[in-house]
Amino acid sequence: MLGIWSIAKHTFAQCMRMKLAAAFVVLLAIALLALPAQMTGDGTLAGQIRAFLAYGTGIALGLLSIMTIFVGASLVSNDIRTRQIFTVAVKPVARWQYLLGRWVGLVLFDAVLLIMACAAIYATAEYLRTKEFTDLGRVSIPDRRAVETEVFAARRKIKPDPLDLDSTVSQRIKELQDAGGYEKAVDKWLTKAKGDRTLAGKLLKQDIERKIIAEDTDPLALNTALARRVEQLKKNGQYRPALEGWMTRADGNKDHAERLLLDQLRRQIGGKLQSIAPSKRMWWGFSNVAVAGREIRQKAHVTAPLNAAGLIRIRAPESFACRLWRSGPVPVPVKVNGFDARVAATDGRIVVVFFPETSSGRQRISSLSAGGTVELLVEPIVQITYKLTPTDHDALSGGTFRCWWRANDGSRPGVQWSMLPDLTRQKVAIPIPAELVGQDGKLRFGILNDKDSPTNAEVLFRDVALLYNVDTFTNNFMRASLLMLCQLAYLAAVSIFAGSFVSFPVACLVCFVLGPFSLARDFLIDAVRISSGGSTDPVTWLAHYVFEPFYILLPDFARTMPGDRLVEGMDISWAFVGDTAVADVVIRAGVALLLACLIFHRRELARVQV
Repeated sequence: MLGIWSIAKHTFAQCMRMKLAAAFVVLLAIALLALPAQMTGDGTLAGQIRAFLAYGTGIALGLLSIMTIFVGASLVSNDIRTRQIFTVAVKPVARWQYLLGRWVGLVLFDAVLLIMACAAIYATAEYLRTKEFTDLGRVSIPDRRAVETEVFAARRKIKPDPLDLDSTVSQRIKELQDAGGYEKAVDKWLTKAKGDRTLAGKLLKQDIERKIIAEDTDPLALNTALARRVEQLKKNGQYRPALEGWMTRADGNKDHAERLLLDQLRRQIGGKLQSIAPSKRMWWGFSNVAVAGREIRQKAHVTAPLNAAGLIRIRAPESFACRLWRSGPVPVPVKVNGFDARVAATDGRIVVVFFPETSSGRQRISSLSAGGTVELLVEPIVQITYKLTPTDHDALSGGTFRCWWRANDGSRPGVQWSMLPDLTRQKVAIPIPAELVGQDGKLRFGILNDKDSPTNAEVLFRDVALLYNVDTFTNNFMRASLLMLCQLAYLAAVSIFAGSFVSFPVACLVCFVLGPFSLARDFLIDAVRISSGGSTDPVTWLAHYVFEPFYILLPDFARTMPGDRLVEGMDISWAFVGDTAVADVVIRAGVALLLACLIFHRRELARVQV
C-alpha cells in the first residue's frame, strides 16, 4: 500500500504540472463563467436555472472526461516512451502497484477538479435562485414556487397503482348485494340468458367489467383488458389469422409480428381507456406516499396584528412564502406558533393568515403586535403531473378547456377546477396539500371532464405521476457529483489500461471509441438483438455476438448521467449511487485495471542487447 500511495502522490503532482490539464481547467472556468449570462431557458427563472444546471453539469463532465482520457493515456505510455519507467522498475514497487497508483492519483486529481467545478455550479445556481427579475420582468409567485419545489428539490416519483379488475368487479357485485339491487340487476339479463339465471349472473358480471373499463374509472385496466382481448381472440380462432396478417410487414419475423399485433390491440383498447368523455371521470390511486414528518418551518415577522375578521399579515422570506400560494379555492393549511390556520392570500413576501372564530389559537395570536416573531409550519406539497389533450382540438372555443380535479384519501374531499390553455403542448402539475394523503400513505386523484365540453380529453398513462419531496437539493447535488466521479474513475481505468500496451494516440483512439458506445449502449444492443423466431441476417448475427461482451463491460452513461435528474428536481438515491459505484468502479474499472496489470506484467519494457 505504501508503494501505491507513493505513486499516487507523484501522479497527482505530475497532473498538477501538466499544461494539458491546465488548458482544460481554463476552458472549464471560462465555460462556467459564461453560462449564466447565456442560459435563459424559456425566460422564467426556473427555466434559466434548469438550463444552467443541464449545460453546466454536462460541460463540466464532458471536459473532465476528455481531460481524463488524454492524461490517463499519457501517464503510462509516455513513461515508456521517455524511459522514465526505468526509474520505477528498479525500485521495490511491483508493476501492478505502479498501475494502481497511477489510477488512484488520476482519480484524486479528477476529484479535486470535480469538487471545484461542482462548487462553482452549485454557488452559481444558488445565486440565480435569489434573482428577483428575469427577461420577462419580476419573478412571479408561480415561477418562484417552481424554483423552490421543482428545481431546488429532491422529489420521488410514484406511478399509479395497477387496477385489479377481478377484485373491482367483486366489490361492485358486493355493493349491489348490500344495497339489495343485485337480484333486480340479474332479472334484467334473464331475457338475453333465455331464463337461465346462472347465465344471467355471468352476463351481469361481464357488463360490470365492461363498464369499469369503458367508463374510464381507472386507466390502468389496459393490461388486464389487453390480456382478456388476446384470450378471446385465441378462443375464437382469430388470433393466428390476425398474426399472419402482420407477418408480411414483419419480414417473416414472428416475434416482431406479435409485437405489432399487440401494439395495435393496445392502441384500440387504450384509445378508450385513456379518453375521458364529457361528464365522465377518470381516477388514479397512489400508494406508499411518505410525507409524514416532512413539514417545513420558518421564522417570520408580523407586519399587521390580528384584526376583527381574524386576519393577520406576516412577512416571510419569498422562498417560503411562495409555498403558501395556491391557485383555486382550496386554502393552504398552516400553523402559526403551533395553532392551526389557513392562508387567505399571498403577495410576494406578505402572507395573510386567517384564524376562524373556533380556533383555539385566535386569542393567543391576538396578543402579537407588529414586529413580533412567529414560527410558521406548513405541510409539504404533493404534486400530481398529468397532460390533457382534447381529441378534437378544433371543437374547442378559444383554445381553452374546462376540467375538474379531485384528490382525497377516501374520507375527505378536495375539489378544484381549472381552465387550462393549449392542452396539446402543456404538462400540468397540480399541487395538493399533504393532509389529503391518508395515514396509510394512499391518495386518490381524479379528473372530471366538464359536462358542457365539446370533445373528449385524452390522458396518456405515461404522463400521470405523483411527486413528493424526500430530501434537500444540496444532498441531491452531492450525490450527483459522486455519479460524475464514478464515470471519471471508469474512464481513468480504461485510459490507463489502453496506455499500458499501446502508444498515446492509439490509447486515446480506443477510449474515444468506447465513450460513444457507453452512451448508446442500450440502443446498440437492441439494434443487434437476435429474435427467437424468423431469420436473422449474418451481419446482425455477427454484430450481436461481437457486441455482447462490450454490453457487459461498458457502463450505461446515458442512465447514470445526473443532469436530467437535477433539472427535474428528481431524487438521486444513495442506493442508485452505490449500485453505480459497485458496477462501474469496482467491477468494470476493476476488470480494466486487472487486464492492464496482466498485460503490463508480461510486457517487455526494454530490449536486452548483447
